[in-house]
Amino acid sequence: MPLAPSLLLLIIALRILLNAGFRMVYPFLPSLQAAFGISTTTLSAILSLRSLLGLTTPLWAVAAQRSRRQGMALGLLVFALGMAAAFVWPSWKGLALALVLSAIAKLTFDPAVHAYLGDRVPFQQRGSAVAWVETAWSLSFLVGMPLIAWALGRWGWRAVFAALALLGLGGWLALQHGVPRDQVPGQEAEGSRVREVYRLWARLLRLPAAWALLLTGLAVTAANEVVLLVFGLWLEAQYHVSLVGLGGTAALIGGAELLGEMLTATVTDRLGKGRSVQWGIGLNSLAMLGLLAAHRAGSLPMALAALFAFFLTFEFTLVSGIPWASGLLSARYRAAVLGFFVAAVSLGRAVGDLVSPPLYRRGFLWVVLAGLAFNGLAWVARRYVVLAEAPDEGARPSPTET
Repeated sequence: MPLAPSLLLLIIALRILLNAGFRMVYPFLPSLQAAFGISTTTLSAILSLRSLLGLTTPLWAVAAQRSRRQGMALGLLVFALGMAAAFVWPSWKGLALALVLSAIAKLTFDPAVHAYLGDRVPFQQRGSAVAWVETAWSLSFLVGMPLIAWALGRWGWRAVFAALALLGLGGWLALQHGVPRDQVPGQEAEGSRVREVYRLWARLLRLPAAWALLLTGLAVTAANEVVLLVFGLWLEAQYHVSLVGLGGTAALIGGAELLGEMLTATVTDRLGKGRSVQWGIGLNSLAMLGLLAAHRAGSLPMALAALFAFFLTFEFTLVSGIPWASGLLSARYRAAVLGFFVAAVSLGRAVGDLVSPPLYRRGFLWVVLAGLAFNGLAWVARRYVVLAEAPDEGARPSPTET
């Protein structure tokens, strides 16, 4: 792999830190509510706002348009500031600020990382590099949450937030020493940065292939979200799974995510990024049918196996989609493309969250049908994505760039 192993490990460690700070609210939600005096309604509103922030990713991705390291560094500083806010201001307002800033940190850091990988790893090996970096998502749950739980039990939430803030600053220092300075080709100062960014966005959004890419990311994520939002309710209602059992299911999902990332590392580059997305969509749809079969049969082991397959295939599809998206246009557009792709994924989550509860009230069959419909839309949209770096993965010639 062209990327130095030490640099890859540093990037993975930094992403584990950011992802742990972002995801810790879910397993420790009751403890956070008690410690910060926040109601379920208020916390739900804050989390909804945090999800909608994903739509602003193209704005935060601007930080990495000329320098990828600059975008990563800004993300770490924002993360440290957010964690420090909850330590200094131990109230619901401080917690809200921490949660919102942790989201902005990820929206700034992640496109910069993937653009950095796109600049330095050839397209043919990029799927493997991205997959290794994406293990930070599952490892933040499998490794990060037990460490946070241990620290929380010994010192409480203020100490946890202080430690995360210090780790964020330490990560920023490590980034300054461990990641070389970079300058994106074609981004030298000609005119103002704002005008240049708007020009790139306008160029990007005039391409039908770009809209097809964004629609694919949106639809695949919506298909996952309609199931993700209600699977706990479904397991409890259908199989009377206890709270402890639901915690075990969360660990099962973390394992499925990690396996999906490992599968991407070993398969995606060989199969092809676009074809991996296509196969992932198809296999994810089969897993949805497995969920429906388990529902009809009333079999909990069958349901857990189908859930494992469902989250594994989604992770494989989405992680394969990141290097695929990075090849849409040349390096000067890469941060913008990835910023819009993350925004599309966030919008997909919002769409799934919106339609899933009313569908579930009508019956689990409707949830599965919606997921299959979203996957069908993604399957069709994928056929219209043509890459500049690998036109052989599309059906038509690649677009001409200026």
